[in-house]
Amino acid sequence: MSSPQRLRRRAPDNVWSSESVRKLRELAEAGAATEVIAAHLGRTPSAVRNKAGLHGISLRKRDAGGDAVTMNYASEEMSWESASEN
Repeated sequence: MSSPQRLRRRAPDNVWSSESVRKLRELAEAGAATEVIAAHLGRTPSAVRNKAGLHGISLRKRDAGGDAVTMNYASEEMSWESASEN
């Protein structure tokens, strides 16, 4: 009997290239919306969010100054004791 042929595994079509990850980072830093990034890369918004999370890439919208938009919280912090008294 002859030896069985080894079948080569084909890389899945959804593998991210280093170029795609670089483009994801550039678009995210430019403040592009997740849906826009997904369309540009030919991916789903979910795939873009997952890959960004794995690479520590923030997808938060940025304001004109380039800083991430954050919510303003009151400067005073309430302790549990003072919160229960109110």
